[in-house]
Amino acid sequence: MPEHQHPAPQDPSTPEPAEFWEEFYGGDHPWTGKVNALLASELAERPLTPGTALDLGCGTGGDATWLAAQGWQTTGTDIAEAALVRARAAAARAGVEVTLLRADLETEFPEGPW
Repeated sequence: MPEHQHPAPQDPSTPEPAEFWEEFYGGDHPWTGKVNALLASELAERPLTPGTALDLGCGTGGDATWLAAQGWQTTGTDIAEAALVRARAAAARAGVEVTLLRADLETEFPEGPW
């Protein structure tokens, strides 16, 4: 950061990102758990040979679970453990294996051949 710039003070009423997302995924269910329609459509129109996939901010795992069901070796990351609990349950219900990692993408990034 240039010397003349200072970080903006954080509003004490604003939760940290991890706290915000834990509360979000720990609350009611505003999500479907289904694959993003655009992802499914794109892969239907432009099929790829399954390989490895990294789903950043995977939330409840809809895309990661769907990709695994299509034969992809899938890793999903999210900052919220509450989201990952739901994603693990979704993968188990679908009978697929998805690697799920808790990660704050502002400070760390999963290693792998994505």
